[in-house]
Parts: sequence; structure tokens; C-alpha cells
Amino acid sequence: MLSEERERRKPVPPPISEEHAALRRRIAGACAEIELDPEARDFLGRPMCTPEGARTALRALDLMFEERDLLIRARVDWNIYQPE
Repeated sequence: MLSEERERRKPVPPPISEEHAALRRRIAGACAEIELDPEARDFLGRPMCTPEGARTALRALDLMFEERDLLIRARVDWNIYQPE
């Protein structure tokens, strides 16, 4: 159990190329721009996105898929780059 937890907490490996590094920066930037509406809550009580925030979240998701495709083309296990 402890070894599984250590494995899970390993830091994300460095980008495989400059293109991958730039893509990671774009993903981080898009995620940082997601606007939450403090008045709107989901059924679990978590804040929901504004309509603009939802569009930004979709853009971030598209970038994550682009990263996955880049890693697959490079024959790298893309799962190790996914957030918890």
C-alpha cells in the first residue's frame, strides 16, 4: 500500500520536447483562466464555471487531448503526465 502511494506521488516527468513543454504551458495557462461563479453550485456544493469559464475549460481539455496525441506519436506512456 505504501509503495503504491509513493508511486502515485511521484513528480510528473519532464516534457519530452520543446513542443511538449510549450503545450504544457498552454494547458496550465488555460486551466488558470477558468472562471468560477461563486453563486452557482453543483449538487455536491462545488462552485461551477461561468459560461466563459466553461469555454476555457473545453479549450484546456482540447489541449490535453492534443498532448495525449503528441505523446502517443512519440511512443510515450501519456498516463504518467495526467493530473490526479
